[in-house]
Amino acid sequence: MFLFLQGSFTLTLFSYIGLGVSLLCLSLCLLTFILCRALRSAHTSILTALCGCLFLGQLLFLVGIRQTRIKIVCAIIAGSLQFSFLCAFCWMSIESFLLFMTVRNLRAVNYMASRKSNFPVMCLLGFGTPSVIVGISAAVRPNDYGTDLYCWLRLCIVLSFLGPVLAFIITNTVLLVLTVHLLRKRLASVNTNVSTLKNTRLLTFKAVAQLFILGCTWGIGYFQFGRHALIFSYLFTICNSLQGAYIFLVHCLLNQQVREVYCRLFYSICGRRKQKLDTSTTGTLPSGSKDTSMSDCKRTEISTDNSSRVMKEQSM
Repeated sequence: MFLFLQGSFTLTLFSYIGLGVSLLCLSLCLLTFILCRALRSAHTSILTALCGCLFLGQLLFLVGIRQTRIKIVCAIIAGSLQFSFLCAFCWMSIESFLLFMTVRNLRAVNYMASRKSNFPVMCLLGFGTPSVIVGISAAVRPNDYGTDLYCWLRLCIVLSFLGPVLAFIITNTVLLVLTVHLLRKRLASVNTNVSTLKNTRLLTFKAVAQLFILGCTWGIGYFQFGRHALIFSYLFTICNSLQGAYIFLVHCLLNQQVREVYCRLFYSICGRRKQKLDTSTTGTLPSGSKDTSMSDCKRTEISTDNSSRVMKEQSM
């Protein structure tokens, strides 16, 4: 997983560029989900938490993976990396569960579009479950957080990360398979909630692709040992770079509501710039032109006064 730290300059450079692109896309997603009030729902709350966990994990990886001088700081960075990525997979499981509940109970409530969501309960699950896992592993093997080369877990304790990741991937896969199966049944029968079904089907396919990208990223981590470790490290880097770009593309650029918000923001910025240019051009007119314009105004006033006097005399 961290093979590029041991001497491959090309892989290191490729990793930094990919992580930079992913962080940029994740920051745009966070700004969009937080600032756009029209998009607020249970689904966007989950996506905000997911993007925040991925952003924190990738930023820590980019900045603190080599901070091995102080052992305590290195152990904290390793534990934070484990916690951040476990939270991301846990929030993906919550998203899959809400999708399943939406398809299962269409007549009751649309869990994904509802603004009255049990977000505190979801936060308790999304952040509490990884906290328990990291707390237990850190209490049992505290000296295995951080190595001499990088701030990550030692091989003897790396299963405390890969094991829960595998469990989350299996849970997500089972829930999404059940969701797709229920969707096929609902769409085959005549149902009044056609719009809800179509929206849920789209969200389900997005979640499947999202699980594929995140699952493949850390699934490749199981095979980064042995002869083909360098090849799998390149594949891991490519998939890791696609995470932020995929979320931004699918949930922002391909979302009609988000595109409308972007267009309004773009037009408002362009309008303000035009107003500033207009005011600057009117304020920087030459003095000669201002004098001529004032004289023209006076001439028109004199002519109007003369015409009014002539009209009065004729009437008399």
